[in-house]
Amino acid sequence: MDLAISEHKDEVYFHIGNLFSTSREIIQKILSLLGYYDLVSAVQVCESWSLIGLQILEKRRLRYITLHPNGLKNTELQSINDLPPPFKSLENFLENINYKSFHCLGFTCGGWLGRGDITTKFSPKGSTLCDLLRNVFPKGCEMALLEASGVVGSVQISPEDSEDKHTYKHISESFNNVHYSIELEESTVNHNGNDDSMEAVSLILFPEQPGVKFNIFNLDEEDFYKTYKSNNSSGIRKRSEVSQEEFNSVCGLEPEEDLKALIIFTYHNRTLTRSFLDTAQSRQNDKLAIGGGVVHWVQRDDEYYKGTVGIAISGRNVQTASIVVPSSVKDIKNLKLRLAKLKEKGLPEGHSLCFMFSCCGRGSEWYKKGHIPDNKDLLNVETRAFRELFPCTPIFGFFGDGEIGNNFYSRDEEEEGCSESIDGIETLQFQPRKKRKRKQNLFHQFSTIFVICFILMRFLITEIKT
Repeated sequence: MDLAISEHKDEVYFHIGNLFSTSREIIQKILSLLGYYDLVSAVQVCESWSLIGLQILEKRRLRYITLHPNGLKNTELQSINDLPPPFKSLENFLENINYKSFHCLGFTCGGWLGRGDITTKFSPKGSTLCDLLRNVFPKGCEMALLEASGVVGSVQISPEDSEDKHTYKHISESFNNVHYSIELEESTVNHNGNDDSMEAVSLILFPEQPGVKFNIFNLDEEDFYKTYKSNNSSGIRKRSEVSQEEFNSVCGLEPEEDLKALIIFTYHNRTLTRSFLDTAQSRQNDKLAIGGGVVHWVQRDDEYYKGTVGIAISGRNVQTASIVVPSSVKDIKNLKLRLAKLKEKGLPEGHSLCFMFSCCGRGSEWYKKGHIPDNKDLLNVETRAFRELFPCTPIFGFFGDGEIGNNFYSRDEEEEGCSESIDGIETLQFQPRKKRKRKQNLFHQFSTIFVICFILMRFLITEIKT
């Protein structure tokens, strides 16, 4: 009798195991509920779990593309040749979007934002970049496209290009998959000595993740005064003061939400923008990263936007750091010393991305021969220095007409905190610190701002509501 029961149980377990290893629907349901690190372990169970798990991981990756001319050198000082036509590369990128919901940030230069001849399978008669993305992206996708004096971008390794299963697995399990980075300045002299007007675009897609909030907002002076100050007859300075309630409303934040980073793109250093940033610092007791700068154009929806556009990054699964490289830094040694302070923050770079906002007066002309032995090394100086310290972190941004940013990096002075290991990754748990006596100057010239955002992947699953 006992033997019969035992054999029956074995048969039941066999059928259950067979079901869990062969039913795609059940496997996909189970694996989709796993966090990032558990899912990485689960793909090693069997081939069917591996194939389905890698597809799920692929959907959770940061996706980005940078289009630039042939013949340029990247951060590895390698010439990039034989690139496919830019419209074809853009088409392939858009074809492989597998997010249901995301935000898009785009940096352009050389007239990419205004051209109407972008021809793809999605726009056979040609269209602008904004119209093309609007037609392809799912409804409700928030988007901001910027035109500046140059672009900083990164190029992603594509798992579709790898025939090796091990390489595909490694790529799919990585959050950012950075291949190389590159600085693209307008009127850059390429390696053949031809002075070409640089045309470049870099697009970054940020998938929605639990515990990570990424809000793109508009800050228009006329709309702000009409909405919040219509009954205020005080002077311009008083009218431009921004309360925390007004700040939260513009950014789409709840009063209790912890703002981790604020990225600002504007045309001018206007009074309202300054007041807005002052309120952000006061709200967070200076405990946030700030970056951005002055750009030529900003496009939201179908029209060029004449106000300030910002990105508010908040959530329990985000940690940030920022640093200002001032105009006094003109050699690689001091540049690396500044960047090393970001490294000391201890943010795990494998799941991080970086924004870089630099003055159009910096770049290749800023670092003179006397500071760099080989004149050829004048290309990509700052991105190359960054990638030496953060080889797995993609970097994006622009060369603009003024920079916005702060120093927020020190473990000891900026925050009092302790480290904690989460799923094998050491992160910082910060505690409140004493308020600053004097606020930092946020507006700079001939400087470069670096802002790093670390996305904690532990909770990268759709939260179940019962």
